[in-house]
Amino acid sequence: MDLIKARVRGLGTTPYTDWFDIAPGTTCLADENPERTHLLLRALATINPLYDCVIENPFKGFPDTEQRGGYSKKVHPEKRTIAISVFSADSTLVEALAEINELLYETDRIEVGRRLDYSRWLNFVELASSSRFSEVVDELKLLSERYEHTVPETIAATPPTHRISGALMEQLGEWVQSCARNATEHDTLAAQVLNTIYRARDFQLARLVVAKHLPRFIHIDKHLPPDQRAQSVAAEHASSQIGGHRLSQYLVETGLDEFLGVDQRGDDGEVRILHHALSDAHPHWQGVLKQAGCAAATTTMVDKVQPILLVSLGSIDATPGAAVLDFFRVLGKHCQCIYGCNLRQTAFMTQAGATYDISDISENPADAD
Repeated sequence: MDLIKARVRGLGTTPYTDWFDIAPGTTCLADENPERTHLLLRALATINPLYDCVIENPFKGFPDTEQRGGYSKKVHPEKRTIAISVFSADSTLVEALAEINELLYETDRIEVGRRLDYSRWLNFVELASSSRFSEVVDELKLLSERYEHTVPETIAATPPTHRISGALMEQLGEWVQSCARNATEHDTLAAQVLNTIYRARDFQLARLVVAKHLPRFIHIDKHLPPDQRAQSVAAEHASSQIGGHRLSQYLVETGLDEFLGVDQRGDDGEVRILHHALSDAHPHWQGVLKQAGCAAATTTMVDKVQPILLVSLGSIDATPGAAVLDFFRVLGKHCQCIYGCNLRQTAFMTQAGATYDISDISENPADAD
């Protein structure tokens, strides 16, 4: 799955943005205030983080009101989506989804959002995740006539526009299955009707499949304590069974071995990331690069899916240097990276596939939809 679009509907000091496109490799979000890019990436990371949102509480401190049309409006956490993303579905995922319901062969775009109360929703763009009663009315009449089986009044009285889910779905399913018991081998009408009735159930199963394919969003910055920088938050997610050999193999396969190496102390010893080709870089750059390399390697090996790296760079004043820029260029070939930069870090903007000034994509919540 590739991330293709995103937006953040922030509160307080977290930016409220319009939709912006995400490049296949690297995307740069720039602002004169590094804190704004940091907060935007932190919000975006909640789409599928390594941590538990309820425990980490990344939206802590968000105000419970906002200004709309000159008035103060209460924010309802269970309704307010903060971060929204759109993914393209790859062929492997589509095949897995189609095994649940053939309608899911049409899957193209998948939208995922995180609400202020930390609940997450997932939609299949342009695919209805449940059927309307009107879609089965004629077939129910035909089944009733064919098998002399009266449709219960509680079902027949359902409004045509009513969505088939919950208790209605169960009632309809039981009634159609009772008809199907009398069906001949070549009579497929009941099976077709059941497929329509159980669409809501099938799409719920499909959401669980998508969740397993969803890339991890890993937010990286220089502000982790020094003893955590070498491993990053991704290392905590990684299985203890990932040894130095497998980590080294990943670095070689991706070309990151030109910049990073692995040190493992004994068969069961600690695995550390080393920056053997970046010794001249500022310590802040070394820390961020080790985090990024470890995050890409360990998360890929555990999840079997390349992560999306959200890297806050704007607060690093030191010049990156050619080796640092080369590292991020190589990394961007293997996983999607979104950088948060300050307006002076033009080198990152130049090599990014897409660059946005946050002020250009920000909206006034009072004017936004």
